[in-house]
This record gives sequence, C-alpha cells and structure tokens, in this order.
Amino acid sequence: MKFGPPYFIGGLVCIDFCNTTDHLHSPPMYDYFKDYGTLLDWAKAAGVLSKNNASSPASKNRSFADLLTARDQILRLLWPISRGEKPAKTDLAAFNRRLQKVSSGLRLSVVKGRYVMSGSSDDPLERIHTAVVRSAADLLVSGQFARIRHCGECGWIFYDNSRNHLRRWCTMKICGNRAKARRHYQRVKKSRIGGS
Repeated sequence: MKFGPPYFIGGLVCIDFCNTTDHLHSPPMYDYFKDYGTLLDWAKAAGVLSKNNASSPASKNRSFADLLTARDQILRLLWPISRGEKPAKTDLAAFNRRLQKVSSGLRLSVVKGRYVMSGSSDDPLERIHTAVVRSAADLLVSGQFARIRHCGECGWIFYDNSRNHLRRWCTMKICGNRAKARRHYQRVKKSRIGGS
C-alpha cells in the first residue's frame, strides 16, 4: 500500500498512527496495517524511519502486535479528548506503563547541529514505538486539548492548527466536500418540496 497525503492529516505522528484503523466500528471496517511491511511503509512515509531503518527485527511478530496495542491505547486517550471528555484512568495508567518502558531507552544525539531525542534501539519497530508514544505524551503534556478534534464525517482525529481553530473535517477535499454536497442536496430537496 502506498501511503500518501490523505493518510497524514492528523498533524502529529501519534494521531496519524491512530488514524490507520477504524475506531468507530467494532470490529474495525479497515486496518491499514496488514502486516509488518505495511507498518514499515507507513513509518517511512510518515518520516519516522528513513529508508535505511527498514531492517527486519528478530521479534517482529511480537513487536508488531505490541505496536497495534499501543495504537489502541493512544486512541483510548485521544478519542474522548477529541469529544471534550476525559479518558478513563485505567487507559492513562496503561499508557503510563508503556511510556515508562519507552523512556528507559531514550538518548540524545546531535543531528545536523541540533540535539535530537530518539530511542537507543536500532530495531525499526522499537524506533516506531518510541516515536509514536513520545508524540502522544508530548501532545498530552502540551495541554492543547481543545485542538484535538475529530472529523464529523469519518471520525479521524486531527490536531487543529488552523489559524482560527475551527477546523471541522479531516480534509476539505474528502470529508469537507462530502458534507457540503450533502447539505446542498438537502437544501435543494427542501426547496423543491416547499416550492411544489
């Protein structure tokens, strides 16, 4: 699968990671991570991994399943926040255990003259895990909860960095046009019924 622009509308890596599955239906109607390869493709397209980081880890099946669990944990935190609610304490506790595990492997390095914090592992799945969990933790610590929103059409979560903070859809090209077309259709239908 080729990951491109419609898949990266969240504004933050943790949100784009969450938007790779359908969190509105149980069971999910889609999950873009079919296997280890699609996860690596996403991570490269998201800028989490470079082309050189795509080696196969020794325990990829366990690590792949753990990353899917991390995605579900982050979703359980961000989805209620996007609706103006607080996440469950048990979900926060589960995420804190994951954060603690990830934090023990962090290191500082200099890249192009700047200090960068990253995971110490060369394992690509560990690097993805670290990037996603840190992104979620940074977002939650920022306190910018009013900017964590969800699309009224598809349910994808996004960080509203628009100028006036009134973004309503994941993307205008897809869901925004769909919503506007539906409203237009309803107005035309109503005027025809009322004008007959």
